[in-house]
Amino acid sequence: MRTTNALLGFFPHVCLLAALLLLPSVQASTVASMDISQELHTDDFEQILKRRTLRILVVYSPTFYFIDKGQPKGLTYEAMESFVKQLNQKHHTGKLPIKAMYIPVHRDELIPALQAGRGDIAAANLTITPERSKQVAFSKPFADHVHEVLVQGSAAKPITSVQGLSGASVYVRKSSRETLIYSSAALLAGTIAGSPSPESAACKKPFPKPNMPARKS
Repeated sequence: MRTTNALLGFFPHVCLLAALLLLPSVQASTVASMDISQELHTDDFEQILKRRTLRILVVYSPTFYFIDKGQPKGLTYEAMESFVKQLNQKHHTGKLPIKAMYIPVHRDELIPALQAGRGDIAAANLTITPERSKQVAFSKPFADHVHEVLVQGSAAKPITSVQGLSGASVYVRKSSRETLIYSSAALLAGTIAGSPSPESAACKKPFPKPNMPARKS
């Protein structure tokens, strides 16, 4: 069961020499990072600690994870950076800290990718459900008793309760289907169909290579 969320300054005449000397190691580091992103690992934290890389499966979102001018940002990114910082402090990693590698996937690929070993953690605001709990081990929830808000168009017939959806066609993201079923069995009276969300549409573009922010010193 898998667990689910530098800068160097020298004098000008030394800079070029330092850059040339470091170039081979930078290239090797880039290749190593690409290799790690493609490896499959289903081991536990002890091996993650040895690799010094925590692979985090994320989903592009304007709130939780996005790239702004080449820099990862968002609530998930900030939470995971804080988590990795705590891991390094707890395990006294010193000059060889654990680094976070962010691997973007489609939302419906999160759990399959985690089970396959493409990542060590899936951090993407996942709802804890009985079915998912049989597949992966969840952390403690950061939010509970969440209330959903129904947003309607001005020409739509007012819906005051879930029964108002009876006989209607309800379009939801495929990966959210089981969440709605568990939320209200009354939805089964209608037709539940999968529909791409804006988030999914944004993910249709080819993903960039996994992001590993530069180590700060």
